[in-house]
Amino acid sequence: MEQVFYTKEMAKAIRQIKPPYKNVKLDIMRRPNYIALLIHENNIMEFEQEQRMNIMEYLLKVRAMIQNFGVRCEIEGMRYDR
Repeated sequence: MEQVFYTKEMAKAIRQIKPPYKNVKLDIMRRPNYIALLIHENNIMEFEQEQRMNIMEYLLKVRAMIQNFGVRCEIEGMRYDR
């Protein structure tokens, strides 16, 4: 299993991609063999359908940016349970 790293260069590049809405919360987690973009269900459900599509486009841009560094990246949803 290949170890992956989240570098300062990746973080800087990702910050250059502006989220489509101010209150979009995105967590970036290092997994053993990939980087995970975590988006929380309760955060997404605050938005209308069209806004959710814009958020998905943003997530795809961030994923592509990480992949440009030669690192596998996956988008993961975190279920919201109360």
